[in-house]
Amino acid sequence: MLRALGFEAETYDSADAFLGRSGADTDICLVLDIHLRRMSGLVLADWLDQQGRSIPIVFMSAQEGSLPEPRGSHKGTIAFLRKPFDESVLLEAVSRARGACREATPAV
Repeated sequence: MLRALGFEAETYDSADAFLGRSGADTDICLVLDIHLRRMSGLVLADWLDQQGRSIPIVFMSAQEGSLPEPRGSHKGTIAFLRKPFDESVLLEAVSRARGACREATPAV
């Protein structure tokens, strides 16, 4: 969906695959499902926080009752989306995440 909206996007099968990729310091934002194999999206977000990696995150989930309160304990949380969601909702959340990333990056 993000590619169709004109964004450059990469997909990963798991949190481990995301953590094992190259280009780790070029992330603009994460669109992250809460329920992932082996390591949940929430655990991944905690790990990134502990490593000092401040990446804006748009959480999503299809499971009822699985979304924490918006603006939860994760520093980079931008939004919590319940699947299915309209592409305009995703576009707005990713746009806010991109803005948050620009604000956190010092101008050169």
